[in-house]
Amino acid sequence: MVELFEARKPKGQTKLIEMDGTVEIEDGDKAVKVTIVSADGENRKTYTVSRRQRLLVNEGQEVRAGDRLFEGSRDPKELLEVLRNAHNEKYAEDPLPPPFTGMLQVSQYIVEEVQRVYKSQGVDINDKHIELIVRQMTKKVEVDSPGDTNLLPGQMVDKSVFRRENEAVLEAGGEPATMHEVILGITKASLATESFLSAASFQETTKVLTDAALEGKTDHLRGLKENVIIGKLIPAATGLKAYRNVEVASTRQRDLLFGFAGEGDEFESQLLGSEQGWPRLLGGVRHEEDDIPIDDLDLPTYIHSVLSRAEIETVRELTARTPTELLAVPGFGQKSLEEVRARLLQRNWFLKDDVVEPLEDLEGAIEGDGPEPQSVERQSEEGVEA
Repeated sequence: MVELFEARKPKGQTKLIEMDGTVEIEDGDKAVKVTIVSADGENRKTYTVSRRQRLLVNEGQEVRAGDRLFEGSRDPKELLEVLRNAHNEKYAEDPLPPPFTGMLQVSQYIVEEVQRVYKSQGVDINDKHIELIVRQMTKKVEVDSPGDTNLLPGQMVDKSVFRRENEAVLEAGGEPATMHEVILGITKASLATESFLSAASFQETTKVLTDAALEGKTDHLRGLKENVIIGKLIPAATGLKAYRNVEVASTRQRDLLFGFAGEGDEFESQLLGSEQGWPRLLGGVRHEEDDIPIDDLDLPTYIHSVLSRAEIETVRELTARTPTELLAVPGFGQKSLEEVRARLLQRNWFLKDDVVEPLEDLEGAIEGDGPEPQSVERQSEEGVEA
């Protein structure tokens, strides 16, 4: 278990097959030679295996890159590297290669191995709990070429940060950065989090705080741990901004909602027929539009940052702008405009002098056409600077 979650080289490590092909086996006095021949016969890869090892392949068997040659455990990092090399070699001459899915295979391998250990002890655990840990282990990428972004070669960043940087560069007509995915052990992944308060409370406190101070980092307090440390409400449930300004509904309204009232049908119909009726019945009334920060629109982090740089902090300031004025904001493109329109339309709000299509026509802006929504991480009103 420790080897899996820390992504260490396992004891009794097996040898991984590095290419797709057919198996040829040649017996020897002290060892067995296993040769993998590619489908076109042009490439051959030979492995020497001790007779003490139990082979998991047979003569003429079709194998794929990443399969085990003999009994033993697979190293997740080596598995990822083998799958990446096989993918690059297979599509080396393809101008539009398919996306690399090796990280998904590595994640599935870790989940299956962890489940195998638990099931051997009669413990039943849902996959989602293990997948949550694996997601934290696989969320980082290492920059190969920075292109026109502000990233550095060899820098390790979150996938969301890398995607946001590339989207900004592509909208400006620049060259995007390239990267490769990496897998980290849970200890290293905890120290590599964006929040230096969270990392410092875990391990290497002096080093984490010193590095954060030298880099001038800002902790935006998006996670649970850092908010608990400074005594703020965690960004979940009633700690979310969407629920901070809730007014308590009267007992009469509660009775109407759950059908306890025996009379008052006229009041009930008036309440349910108004735009403010259902929010009042369901627990509260939100403040007016000008008091609501744009954080509550759940915009993608990149769009939120662009609007903040333009000093647009509330919904009122946002809806006071025309589409043309927003497109003039540096870094704000057509896709960003469509995303903002869709988020506003969900609450029956509109940009100034804007003509929008019905809501169902803009659903694509949220579900796939625009940048990936950051549904868990929300920008906080205040940050902590190192």
